[in-house]
Amino acid sequence: MLRCSIVHKTLLNIDIVKSITSVKQLYDPILMLIS
Repeated sequence: MLRCSIVHKTLLNIDIVKSITSVKQLYDPILMLIS
């Protein structure tokens, strides 16, 4: 039971990190254009 929740949290964190990196990849060129 406990292990399942730990795995679930890890998967959630991985999803968050993935979305952040994809957003960063989107915004990096835009920021370079602006600056």
